[in-house]
Amino acid sequence: MTKIRSIIAGIFAAIALAIGLFIHSQTAADTSAQVKGTAPTQNTDGTNLTDLVSIKVYHKLGAGAVSVVETIAFTTAGGQFTSTKYNSLANGVHCYNATAVRANGAESALSMPDACKTIDGSIPKAPTAVTVQ
Repeated sequence: MTKIRSIIAGIFAAIALAIGLFIHSQTAADTSAQVKGTAPTQNTDGTNLTDLVSIKVYHKLGAGAVSVVETIAFTTAGGQFTSTKYNSLANGVHCYNATAVRANGAESALSMPDACKTIDGSIPKAPTAVTVQ
């Protein structure tokens, strides 16, 4: 019975090692984010949204304040929008929301739930030029 336990423990140790290597062999930490979403097709009263002029992208780092990071000129109700790529983000949890803005300046509530990404730039880059002889 002790030998079986030892074999099982060895198998679990090998599995844990393999998982650890897989996780740590990922590419270098991604310190960028890009927001994508779908613009609304209706106003809150149920009428068709016919005068969409932009999408505003909001950002919050951790428990910090929410601020506008980009306004995208966008007029296609129901269309897909994509922000610019935000690069070299600081470590932490970066959360994003978006709003839709009508021609009269009326702005929707923030999109929910928050779309968040954890940035950890302390992960080392993967080895390069690895060969087998």
